[in-house]
Amino acid sequence: MKKFILILIISLVPLISYSESNIGILVGYNATRIQTDWKEINSDLKSGFQIGAFFRTGEKFFVQPQLLYASRGGYAEFSTEFWKSLGLPSGSTEVHVGLFQIPLIFGMLLNDNKDFALNIQAGPVFSLVAKKGISGLEEVIKEENFKDYTFGIQAGIGVDFLSFMVAIRYEYALSDIYKRVFDNYSFSAKSNTFLITVGLKIF
Repeated sequence: MKKFILILIISLVPLISYSESNIGILVGYNATRIQTDWKEINSDLKSGFQIGAFFRTGEKFFVQPQLLYASRGGYAEFSTEFWKSLGLPSGSTEVHVGLFQIPLIFGMLLNDNKDFALNIQAGPVFSLVAKKGISGLEEVIKEENFKDYTFGIQAGIGVDFLSFMVAIRYEYALSDIYKRVFDNYSFSAKSNTFLITVGLKIF
């Protein structure tokens, strides 16, 4: 991992030196759905937000590292018959987490209009779980079984107009955000997220 980061930094030096660069702030909305490995659980979307800063360098092709704080979560409803078979109460739960995120976004412009530039973008994202919370069924879903960090991939489209940027992306989780092992079975969950972000170029 250290070698990969070093090679990435070295490869970006010429791009930063000879390309247009911008620094700015980001705010946005997200909607997250918890995906589990149990068919007895139905999940629903939960709204949240993200806020942070970005650095972009490049023109036709660009690189855009970001540092964000994101509030996310999800709703889950459990099958009554399934939980009764385990001797547990049926019902639903709400999960909410706070994340420090570092997306590394790579993009490509689709037109040459600098006042209204369309682009496609994608890249990996690392998330550090800073806040963990649960409402309902605490005997099943426990805070100590949340992972401390997760990995994922974001992909989507964007548009730049004047000093503003708007991006619409989907984040697909590559690792579990929650995992618990019981006596005869295990339970794991991933969080997949739809994001809309607005950025303002300051420099």
